[in-house]
Amino acid sequence: MMRMSLHVCAKVVAAALLVLPTLAPIDAYAQTEQYIIQYKRNPKFEVPLSDDEVEIPASQVVKRNRQGRVVAARLTEAEAAAVRRQAGVESVEPNIRIAVSYTPNDTLLSELPGLIGGKGVRAPQAWDVTTGSASKVIAVVDTGVDYNHPDLAANIWNNPAEVPGNGVDDDGNGYVDDFRGYDFASEDANPMDGHGHGTHVSGTIAAVGDNSQGVVGVAFGCKVLPVKAMGDSGYGGYYDIIQSIDYVVKLKKAGAPIVGINLSIGGSMFSNAWLRAMQRAREVDIVVIAAAGNSSENADNFPQYPAAFDVPNIISVAAIDSAGRLASFSNFGRRSVDIAAPGSGILSTVPLADPAAPYDVMSGTSMATPHVAGVAALVASANGNITARQIRKLILSSSQATTNLANVTASGGFVDASASVTRATSQERRLEVYGSVKRGSQPIVGATVRARPVDGTPGSSRSVTSGSDGSYILSGLVPGSYVVSVLKDGVTFSKRTYRVEIENDRKISFSVAR
Repeated sequence: MMRMSLHVCAKVVAAALLVLPTLAPIDAYAQTEQYIIQYKRNPKFEVPLSDDEVEIPASQVVKRNRQGRVVAARLTEAEAAAVRRQAGVESVEPNIRIAVSYTPNDTLLSELPGLIGGKGVRAPQAWDVTTGSASKVIAVVDTGVDYNHPDLAANIWNNPAEVPGNGVDDDGNGYVDDFRGYDFASEDANPMDGHGHGTHVSGTIAAVGDNSQGVVGVAFGCKVLPVKAMGDSGYGGYYDIIQSIDYVVKLKKAGAPIVGINLSIGGSMFSNAWLRAMQRAREVDIVVIAAAGNSSENADNFPQYPAAFDVPNIISVAAIDSAGRLASFSNFGRRSVDIAAPGSGILSTVPLADPAAPYDVMSGTSMATPHVAGVAALVASANGNITARQIRKLILSSSQATTNLANVTASGGFVDASASVTRATSQERRLEVYGSVKRGSQPIVGATVRARPVDGTPGSSRSVTSGSDGSYILSGLVPGSYVVSVLKDGVTFSKRTYRVEIENDRKISFSVAR
């Protein structure tokens, strides 16, 4: 059996504010907000301002700075527009409120530079938008998780369709008592971590926040699903990894709110079966975050899997040190490694074998990967409508660019939780239809594949041509009803047209009639 080893701000809230020269009495302040009125330097205003001079009744003036010729007033929008037109008025603008960045009270927060340091993921700024949602879950396929750890227990996802300990497969998914995940290494429902790696990874993703103890996860409002694929020795076979991924896919199909899978593991041998499992994860809209590896190698030339699989829902993660440089142990690759994250000297949760030492420091791309998985969970919490592909694209395009990473990762930067979450709030759900056009195993090149919206679905038709391997992708579709068809002169297809409801990315392949 193939064995595989582990890699061992300010929140701004705009308050609308309005002003006018001849003011009517205001009956309902609920329709007003504060504005700042800045007057031009003018001899008339060199003397202390009076209510008559600014033409704002004293009852509506909140504060005034006579020296700076600035007034804060409570006004309606129409009044604000009128004041802007006054001679001598330089500007009228909302009195924006600023709050310090959200800071949880966890005692070891200052020892988490990966979250709050100068080259960290900027978690506090992201937390001003969201700390994560309990309805968003990251599956950790690893050595298991210490689900009793006091800094993790409250954030372990439980299967609501399963009754724990009754010896019955209540949800009919083929796994008895999988109330809090499953152990594929031992084939039982107890994914307890006897190694430490999976617990450490889980803490970086979602250690409980604001509990006045220990560390805090990037997405401490989210949940972790323990899936044990590696034994307590830290090794495991590809088969158990594949089983674990398919288990997560099955849960997602049954309605579990799984956003992503964290795979802080890797092997150097390509596996077609594992690739197919990654594709099945894509088909149920799961983003996979994978470690690039710890061999100090160019992964473009020496790929490590699953990070190197060519599937558009995978994010491959390198590690940086506290100075923002590529860590000495980290793999890299301008084509095959997507982004970097803090991975050197990371403090996180470890199993409670020694209750006096429930935290420890580890380094590796294994430690970088859960930083990105946590950001993926935050992004999904900020906008539950975007797809796994959109999460991936948004995280990569929002990275913090640095010359240290310009030629060693595809994005040229390291993950930025704040930028990713902020951009996520304005993203609209966009889907794709993808597949292949073939005669048996032979690709059909140059076939036209078209998606036409029907039954009130907005948008216009989209069409693409199948490539040299027969594959095609129709992107940018809104959810709705479509007729998807294929056409190529001189070729007869066994089924040329599909009428489908597209709510998630959809795979549709066409074959030539015999």
